[in-house]
Amino acid sequence: MSTEAMINYKRYVQALHLMHQSNDSLTGIGYECMYYDQAHFIREFKGFTGITPGQYRQQKSRLAGHLYNYNNVRYVQ
Repeated sequence: MSTEAMINYKRYVQALHLMHQSNDSLTGIGYECMYYDQAHFIREFKGFTGITPGQYRQQKSRLAGHLYNYNNVRYVQ
């Protein structure tokens, strides 16, 4: 892994952590993780997950980095 890829990955992991540990705005999280602007944050986050930070925040589970779609859950009695 290149140095640049490692830096990008560490920023992504930090953003995941902050999304689970705080209620800060996504813009604030992006700046705290040293992304240049919101577009940069969205582009790199989407490169790792395939979805935007906003979509992730809506779908997140209790585990950072784990997505769970509650709409497709079927309950068996």
